[in-house]
Amino acid sequence: MRMRVYIVIPTDSREQCESASRSLEPDNASAPNGVEIGVKCEGNYFTAEIVCLDSVSTLTCRNTVDDLLSHLFIALRAVRIINHAFKSSHVA
Repeated sequence: MRMRVYIVIPTDSREQCESASRSLEPDNASAPNGVEIGVKCEGNYFTAEIVCLDSVSTLTCRNTVDDLLSHLFIALRAVRIINHAFKSSHVA
């Protein structure tokens, strides 16, 4: 059975979304065989589509989604911290 998962997460800005999305590229490139991951930013929304082909177990698909979400939230947190530090250091 082919499984398809759509994820839509709001971010603070398109710039934040794009930074987080770029940080996921190495992980997405090394997805398990039979798993396809597509990510993009639509405005300030991070969107992902994960397709697990027939040969992939439900557990592998679930773990891939879990990994993507974990890495995304870490990336978004890091971008927020960096943006906050940058803005704080440039206050006149």
